[in-house]
Amino acid sequence: ASTGTIWKINRATGDAEVVVRNIGRPRGLFGMADGRIAMADIAHHTVRILTPGTRSIDSLAGSNDQPGFVNDNGSDARFQRPYGLAQMADGSLLVADQDNNAIRRVTLTGDVTTYAGGGAAGVGGRAVVGLIGGATVTTGKSTGRGTRIRMPGRRAAVRVRV
Repeated sequence: ASTGTIWKINRATGDAEVVVRNIGRPRGLFGMADGRIAMADIAHHTVRILTPGTRSIDSLAGSNDQPGFVNDNGSDARFQRPYGLAQMADGSLLVADQDNNAIRRVTLTGDVTTYAGGGAAGVGGRAVVGLIGGATVTTGKSTGRGTRIRMPGRRAAVRVRV
């Protein structure tokens, strides 16, 4: 069965064109300033980058179907259901690592570190895992409401529902 398809929609005509298909279960998608798309694959525990123009996908961090909680580089790093994504001012990505109750920082060279959290779920059924510029960052694993990352300067949280 086919899973994970990214479509390009022509806004003027409404026509849709497949960019890539069969790419897993990317639940967190983030359009980067350079036109690439960062993807957090919840089923395969990876963070990858799609270049739409060439349709190429490059692995950034994590190893396909190898869940865990390891700070390292590239395929040696481990996630447990990465979900939401946001980009920091320096270009690195923040990844809501859902089942690890952590926010992980991933540089564009693939270095993974724990930005906040990394333990059991806490306040109100959510894992409150840290602060970014004074805003609370949470994962919603225990609530069944997906993942939320609230970034400074944004009016609302980025929320991805399960």
